[in-house]
Order: sequence, then structure tokens, then C-alpha cells
Amino acid sequence: MFLLHSNVDRLFAMWQGQPGQEWRLDPDQVYGDQSNTTGAGSILDPMHPWNGTVQFGSPIDPWIGASAAVESKNCRHLSVVRPPCYDTLPLTVEQVSPAAGDPVRFLDVIEHLPTARALRLRVRGCTEVTVTAAVTAPFTVLSASVTSPHPNGFEATDLLIWVLCTPGAAGSADSGTLTGWQNWASGTGGAAAADGISGAHVRLIVQGRTATQVVLADMKVRVVERNAPITGTRVSKGCGDQWHGVG
Repeated sequence: MFLLHSNVDRLFAMWQGQPGQEWRLDPDQVYGDQSNTTGAGSILDPMHPWNGTVQFGSPIDPWIGASAAVESKNCRHLSVVRPPCYDTLPLTVEQVSPAAGDPVRFLDVIEHLPTARALRLRVRGCTEVTVTAAVTAPFTVLSASVTSPHPNGFEATDLLIWVLCTPGAAGSADSGTLTGWQNWASGTGGAAAADGISGAHVRLIVQGRTATQVVLADMKVRVVERNAPITGTRVSKGCGDQWHGVG
């Protein structure tokens, strides 16, 4: 009988640990419409022998009397829902951030200041996972080998791979597309012209892989409305080593 129950527990744990089925490890979801049932033997009924009582016979050591081991818990307690470790449980590693297929982006960085961004992986299982990583120049990784925290039973833990970049001069790029600059205004005490006004600004994105100067020719802007500037509002944006602004 003991072997039968043990194998049923193992099979149930394998069902719970299937990738993409995290709800099976959630105390609020795994019991379905039975989650809030009450009464003897129900989901919310305090469990023997942990609460210091048994259905037949005498309490079982160490859950006796005023022992510190006595604990009132029901079937929704995390220690009950989360399965113990079996060697047949799955081990999965999932990329959490950035989303799978997206690059690690370095946005809003300061020129020549070493900056790190992390790739976040989620490890689900009963064992540690060691990940080795390498990147091509000019990027580096802070550690070529990273090991996830030791899990406490079957659980999910996060592992971070830190990528280091030393940005070049303003306006240059090693790879990717320059984005995020349109949010600079709030950080300098100004107001973004396009807030709540569709089409009120011109956004120009220049992508380059070297520090070679980029020259824009024959660019024309049509002014459709003129208004007096708001007194005291400073609007400025760094462009290479030049600053432009109106006050």
C-alpha cells in the first residue's frame, strides 16, 4: 500500500510539473471548483497529523501537544501543493526577459560609461542549472558561467546573465536601433511636444555601426502653425557633443 501511494504521488507530481501548466502549482487554482470546500476531509479542513490530532489512535510524534512542530494547515498550504523532488520530474529553462527572440538592448546610456543589462532565465525543477555564455566584441559578459540558486524542492528560480557594454560617443551605435530618446524631456524639466497631440513632432532615427559622421541633405520641414514658447520651459536634447535648446 505504501508503494502504491508513493507512486501515485510521483505521477501526480509529474503532472503538476509539466511545462506551461504553472496553474497546477498554484494553491488557488489546482483544486478547481473544490478550492473553498469546508467540512471533514475537505480542502480547507486542517490536516492530520500536522495539527496535533489524528482520526484514530494517539497523536504522532513530533506533532504532539504544545510541540513547536504542530501546525494547522490545509490542502492549499504551499508545502502540500508543491511536490517533493522525484528524479522523474521535468527540468525546464525559459527565457523571461527580454522576450525570446528579442535582443538585450542598451537604451538611455551615458557615453563611455560601462553599463550592464541582464538576460533573465527562469529555471523550474529540483536541481541547480549552470549556464555558460559568451558574446562577441565589443560586448562582454560579467561571468562566463552562472549557476541558479539551489531550489527548495520543486520550484522556479531566476538566473541572470549580465552583459556589459561600454557605449561610444553620443550618436554612435554598435548594433541595434536607437530608441527611447523621445522620453528625454521629462528628465530635463521640459515637456514633450507630442504629449496628447498626435503628429506634433518629428522623430528621426539614424542607425550606424561606426563613429563615421552622418550627413543629412535636402531635409525639409513644413511649419503649419506657430505659437509663442512657454516662458520658463527648457527644451533641449544632446546631439553628439552639441546641445540645442530654446528657453
